[in-house]
Amino acid sequence: MMQTTQAINKRLLLAISMVSSFLSPFTGNAVNIALPDIGREFSLSAVGMSWVSMSFLLSSAVALVPIGKLADLYGRKRIFLIGNAVVILSTSLCAVAWSGVWLIVFRVIQGIGGAMIFGTTMAIVTSAFQPGERGRIIGFNVTSTYIGLSLSPILGGFITQGLGWRSLFLITLPFLLFAVTATLIFIKTEWKSADKETFDFGGSVIYILAMSAFMLISWGIQWLAHASRYFCQAQRYLKGTS
Repeated sequence: MMQTTQAINKRLLLAISMVSSFLSPFTGNAVNIALPDIGREFSLSAVGMSWVSMSFLLSSAVALVPIGKLADLYGRKRIFLIGNAVVILSTSLCAVAWSGVWLIVFRVIQGIGGAMIFGTTMAIVTSAFQPGERGRIIGFNVTSTYIGLSLSPILGGFITQGLGWRSLFLITLPFLLFAVTATLIFIKTEWKSADKETFDFGGSVIYILAMSAFMLISWGIQWLAHASRYFCQAQRYLKGTS
């Protein structure tokens, strides 16, 4: 593994990683609370509203493994910073989206950036901290992740009700800017672990296509299950009123 010799501010690195671990699940899940408002504003169908949420999850899942390999090849901090830049840009665009289609497109880009952050955060902290410290540090990051998941419906509801659904995106920007600025200024170390290897484009394409197909099929099965349940309920209601 390649690692430069500059001293690492471990407390700051831990703070950056915990903020990032919190924001990724929060960004992905808080929007679910705002789907009714988004659907009304853009006149989206139930399927369209589901894609506002699904697009982020799908792009994050399919990009995570290839991005992890790119981070090993070109530097984990570099990919982390690029991911934050992508999320800042896409989040800003989500906040000013002018149609449902463009919101979904921006959410796809946001998911890719989120995968860059999520796929490198844990790798960076495990590289920066000694083996005896890693259990505690991983615990802090996992706790931040689940706090983000747990608070996203509550905070998302309050923010949406008080400030509108677009504020869900704007409110995360200061934290993302903190992560980028602090990393650029204070974290001078870079980590690589696969300098002499090459990126497997063919395997990555196969993985992306397979993961996309699997997730779309799973989503389709769930959608059909819900649709059939509502159809059966409608049938029983019609029979009862006839």
